[in-house]
Amino acid sequence: MNLRVVLWVCGLGLLLGGCASSAPVQPQPEAKLQNAESGNANMVTGSSKPRLHPQAPPGPNMPELTADEREFVREVAQRHQLPQAQIAAVIAEARLNPTVLRYMAPPPPAADAPRRVRHWPGYRKRFVEPVRIKAGTEFWQEHADILAEAEREYGVPAAVIVAILGVETVYGRVTGNFNVLDALYTLAFHWPEHARRDRSPYFRGELETYVVDSLQYGKQPRAATGSFAGAVGMPQFMPSSIRDYAVSTTPGAPPDLHHNVKDVVFSVANYLVEHGWQPGLPVFVEATLPDQPERWADGKLEPSMQWSTLAAAGAQLRHPPMAGLVSAPFSEATLASRDPAVGVIDLEYANGPVEYRIATPNFYAITQYNRSYFYATAVADLAQAIESRY
Repeated sequence: MNLRVVLWVCGLGLLLGGCASSAPVQPQPEAKLQNAESGNANMVTGSSKPRLHPQAPPGPNMPELTADEREFVREVAQRHQLPQAQIAAVIAEARLNPTVLRYMAPPPPAADAPRRVRHWPGYRKRFVEPVRIKAGTEFWQEHADILAEAEREYGVPAAVIVAILGVETVYGRVTGNFNVLDALYTLAFHWPEHARRDRSPYFRGELETYVVDSLQYGKQPRAATGSFAGAVGMPQFMPSSIRDYAVSTTPGAPPDLHHNVKDVVFSVANYLVEHGWQPGLPVFVEATLPDQPERWADGKLEPSMQWSTLAAAGAQLRHPPMAGLVSAPFSEATLASRDPAVGVIDLEYANGPVEYRIATPNFYAITQYNRSYFYATAVADLAQAIESRY
């Protein structure tokens, strides 16, 4: 591995990881930029600390747990008809990892610290770059039959699936070294008080799914590694997304998102379809916007109008439109007859201008993978670059 690749991979480890979640967390006010440092903070695991002293004595056949943990054990056992002792034994194995907390909820900046400014071109450059384009092209060539089958079955272009895998883990090269049980436990029971909002209920749900899945399939709970948020495998699925959207292409076996490429590809396609992907639509419509485009950009994570509304206000297709899956060559007649739902997204250029694009439901399906305009646009642009090279 040459120095350039070493520096690139190490830099990747400092970014905040995106992941597919089946129980979307309510976005922050700047939802379109949430997790905008997408990539994977997976390279540094930190150290797990010993468990805290219990706040309540253990009961019969129960290990030492806090009162909060014991209540969690009782509720999970009741919901899934599992022995409390088995669930308690798994929770007792979990360890607090302070590095997970630092990545998920960094300490608030000092009062005199300069305000961090978002910059779309800088973000784009991290993902639409030669390493991912080359690796994505090679991945497509190697697994062309699987990608073509998934495209036929789900209607999701192969390039989009390939691009998501490239942004998430560089095709399995960086899947994470955090212990998944420790990560989920830390975020479920030790959420930092300084965080702007309490997401521990969400992570308790993910921990529950992970524990139950481990017990039901006979897995070793401490065996899995993943991102600091508990996402695993080549596509970085959270436990509930594995439960709800992952696809097994081997009868009788659970989905394998680490080694079975067909499971990985079909799972990503299925996730997008279940979150609103519409076959035959581009990700963006190549068109000029009406005057004062900022009036149409509402920052939502779903389309807010029909194409006909924008057209009536003055939006017009560019001629000739750029070919490809990102800006597909739609005719005026096709758009008028189909009249898809659209939204106007804005991509900030730090203290400079703002780039506006007209997004279709397929763009918003990608934002359900990671609730960020930057993320979804980077996936679309990387897909376009890989498709052109392929």
